[in-house]
Formats: sequence, C-alpha cells, structure tokens
Amino acid sequence: MRAFVLLGLAGCSGGEDDDTTCGYGDDIVLVDIDGTLTPGEDDLAALFLETPEDPTLRDGAVTLLQGYRARGVRAVYLTVQGEGVLTSDGSAMNEAIAGWFRRAGVPYLMDDIVLAEDFGANRPEDERSFKAQALADASARGTVRWAYGDTEVDTEVFAEVTQAFVVGDNLPEEDAFVAHAESHLPTVEDACAER
Repeated sequence: MRAFVLLGLAGCSGGEDDDTTCGYGDDIVLVDIDGTLTPGEDDLAALFLETPEDPTLRDGAVTLLQGYRARGVRAVYLTVQGEGVLTSDGSAMNEAIAGWFRRAGVPYLMDDIVLAEDFGANRPEDERSFKAQALADASARGTVRWAYGDTEVDTEVFAEVTQAFVVGDNLPEEDAFVAHAESHLPTVEDACAER
C-alpha cells in the first residue's frame, strides 16, 4: 500500500487566499491540474525549463475558479507530479505551483495543492490510488460536490462526486471552461450570501 501526502505550507485571487469577507462554506471543488486545468498533460514541464515559465491555463479556468471562490467554495488541486521534484530554480513543486497560481490569479490555499509521492512502475494504479485518497481526504474536510478531470482514471475515481466534469467527455476539449463558467456557476449555491 502506497502512502500519499497532502503537502501544504500555508492561497484567493492573485495569491494565497486572504479574503476574509466570506471565508469558506462546506463545499469543495476538486480540480486535476495536468491536462484539465492545463490543456496538456505535460504543461507543468514549463516550470522545469532553465528559465522557468508559467504553464498555460485553459481559457476560462481562472474565471471559473474565481467564481467558485466568490461563492465560498474551496478548491483542492491535484497533480501526479512528485512531492520530491524540484524546479530548475530549486523551488519545491508545491511552491512553484503556488507562485504560478498567484501570478495567474487562481484562488488557492497552500494546504489545498496536493502532490503525489514519486510513483513506481505501476503509474496508472498509483494515479488511481492517489486520486482516490485525495478525494477521501477532501471529503473528510467538507462536501466534494464538483470534480474536474480529463482521464479515464478521473472518470472512475470522481464517479461518486455529485457532478464530475471530464474534459473531452462532458466538457469540450476546446474552451472547456468558458461556456461552462457561464452556464454552471449560476447553479452553484452561494455560501457567502447566506452569511
């Protein structure tokens, strides 16, 4: 049995979430990074270049995630990138992702950037176990109502979530989040309005 670690240091729009006007309700949205938040599975590789670059985000992703945050929904981000991986400038992977999120305006909390331990030879099974454990951990902290992924593993693991959205399946490959933000966000209960 492999152990997976929820890494955290201590992230709303433009940086670690210090928005105290609303706080968070009980609802959580789970978001896979590789191939879901980014258009390609290997987009995080931009963090490893000699001169690191910010990975590309899907169009509409920031709007969607800021919309969830404005409604008091906490986002938990998953990546199969290893916790021991360092970027070219020596930053730990979770710190590099947090810096990218801050510059892009993605709302986050450091405790909610979840990295996998380094995988062995059985990557698909390890990925399944990692994501199932991340879902269980997030469910222990609140109600995971929405999940976003892009692979068959995501489809399987997120099946128990109220609404699972899979890029290339029930979300189009192109502009996956643009129309979705406009049509879906109005259906999300606003925990901030209740306070």
